[in-house]
Amino acid sequence: MTERIMTWNGISSDNFNVFFLADAITFSKPERDLTQIEIPGRDGYVTIDNERLKPVSQNFDLVFLRKMSDTKSITDYINAITNWLFSTNSWSQLELDLFPDYFFRAMIQSGFDIIKTNALSGNFTVPFLLYPYKFLKSGQTQIAASASLTNPTAYSASPIYTITGSGNGSLTINGIGMGFQNVNGGLVIDIEKQTVMDLNGQPAYSTMTSEVFPILKSGLNTLSWTSGWSVQLVPNWKEVI
Repeated sequence: MTERIMTWNGISSDNFNVFFLADAITFSKPERDLTQIEIPGRDGYVTIDNERLKPVSQNFDLVFLRKMSDTKSITDYINAITNWLFSTNSWSQLELDLFPDYFFRAMIQSGFDIIKTNALSGNFTVPFLLYPYKFLKSGQTQIAASASLTNPTAYSASPIYTITGSGNGSLTINGIGMGFQNVNGGLVIDIEKQTVMDLNGQPAYSTMTSEVFPILKSGLNTLSWTSGWSVQLVPNWKEVI
């Protein structure tokens, strides 16, 4: 078995001499969210696809090892590990060195025990809840928009657009337009969160004259925008875990 490192909320487990032993990780695939309706006199169900995937429960078995030269006690280690893992209570970034090209969104869904096995080591199991998609790190780099853009994955993406420009205008993706008015310098539009902010980070939803937040489909996408404006985006490419 190989000692593997994870990075949680921007902090590496290596800082705490924490690692997991694995040459591979098996992930449970997410379930589709379906509503099943029973109709009297009709066999089976009428199934409605709610067009979303459910999050996935995933346990990670971890161990930690206190260095003999370390002046910190085993209790100090346990406290530091606990503070690290519970430093966030919302969806946060999880990286695993087994998957160097991706990161996951995760949250710790319940408490757990850290077991001291001897004066130098211990073990524990972290119950993560994983967002049903993993994200390509290559899709986190801001790029300049172009008239055509290829989504390299089999799944739709929800970019973050940064528009620079003033006045009235629009951004159109695959024929679906987002209209804007009275823009002062520019906007940041987060398609997933469906938020519109100005370049100072203040809410600017009132500048939007439409109610759509179009995604990027798998494969080729077409984009156009108002002349004189510039558009950049963080694509947020993703794949099912």
